[in-house]
Amino acid sequence: MTRWRLAAALLLTGCQASVAPVIPPVASVLISPDTATVIARATLQLQAVLLDSSGHPLSGRAVHWTSSDPFLATVSSTGLVTGVGHGSVIVTATAEQRSGTAHLTVFAPVASVTVDQGDQTIVVGGAVQLSATPHDWRGVALAARVVSWSSSDAGTVAVTPAGVATGHAPGTGVLTATSEGQAGSATITVALLELRELAPGLSTHTCGLTRAGATFCWGSDAYGQLGNGPGGDNATAVLTKGDHTFATVSGGGRFTCGVVTGGAAYCWGSGSRGRLGNGSVAGSPIPVAVAGGLDFRTLSAGFSHACALTDDGAAYCWGDNGTWQLGTVTLKLGLTPSHVVAHVSFSTIAVGDGFTCALAAQGDLLLGEQPGRSTRQPRGVDERGAPPRSGYAGVHRARVRRAPQLRRDSGRRCVLLGRQSLGRAGRWLDAPHADARPRRGRTDVQHDQHGARLHLRCDDRRRRVLLGG
Repeated sequence: MTRWRLAAALLLTGCQASVAPVIPPVASVLISPDTATVIARATLQLQAVLLDSSGHPLSGRAVHWTSSDPFLATVSSTGLVTGVGHGSVIVTATAEQRSGTAHLTVFAPVASVTVDQGDQTIVVGGAVQLSATPHDWRGVALAARVVSWSSSDAGTVAVTPAGVATGHAPGTGVLTATSEGQAGSATITVALLELRELAPGLSTHTCGLTRAGATFCWGSDAYGQLGNGPGGDNATAVLTKGDHTFATVSGGGRFTCGVVTGGAAYCWGSGSRGRLGNGSVAGSPIPVAVAGGLDFRTLSAGFSHACALTDDGAAYCWGDNGTWQLGTVTLKLGLTPSHVVAHVSFSTIAVGDGFTCALAAQGDLLLGEQPGRSTRQPRGVDERGAPPRSGYAGVHRARVRRAPQLRRDSGRRCVLLGRQSLGRAGRWLDAPHADARPRRGRTDVQHDQHGARLHLRCDDRRRRVLLGG
């Protein structure tokens, strides 16, 4: 009997050892909370709940955590979320190929504010549009934040809720932009505009130079030709960007150039056709240095090219060369200044729309391109001012005892020489009022048959020259 009981016990023990326990798989994963807002640089602990097919919780299973965008929020191996940026992010918990998600919103408070345009100088009665950018703790710009404006001295410079600053009296004022308790500021200087030189452009803008060498521009800024950064059109004068003291400035077609007191040339605006002379066709809303490291004493900007003279009278040109207005046939575009080989020393140079004119130091007037025909290099004519009958057309020379100041406009008018000849890029027309006898050294204002103003001046031989029309 005892033997039978022992055998039965052994048999029962063997059967129990062969039956393995059943471990239910993970059927679903839930995250708590599944929606939440996290502040940047703050944390939020998430919990993953694992369920079997019957909905019973499971424990002791490995969980893997991931973030859809670590630049917005990170998550640790234990489900601890840390806010980083600003935006929406999805955190996922995965166990045994089953996943659950939590949709989180990360909010980044404003940590700093920057006035985009920085310090500005405007004229009395002038205005400038300002903008401010809030940033998060990383310096990343934040959109759709409310910004308020205030002025330290509204009597000198006032600012609207939209950020338009207006100068009322000479002086300085600090404008402050505030967002979510953080502030940024810019100093606005209001000045009386007194110009010693005016430089109308050949399109829709004008620049002027103060006695201190500051350049102000106004009008269209479609190509950045005002030089004040990406500020847009302005009906009042705005100061050109950069700590430059200009000796002269010249307005061109959609761009502006100037020479600083040290002789370096700077241009700004449209870079198309190489207008800026800096080796690129890209435009710039602020002054950029003309390439080559040359020092100039004067400069003239035309519609799509510019020329300048060095102290020894050498001419350099850059920009469009479609009609050989750069004085060379080797270039289609002059992205950097190229030397004009003329074997003469120039005293004055003026640039128009597709042509260039210059006065040699000895008083010769060298003209460029005439309508319909072009010349590749400066060339002269006889003493009567008649164009040559052979060789390159459209370039001619006339000697005057005293060289007049050379002007240019987009109509290609160059100079009036002799008594009845109006030189207009190679065409000679009868001048009005041929019987007028202005006194020597005096400038008279007359009008042609179309009502256009002509500024006439006599040299010491009473020959009349056109200074401007």
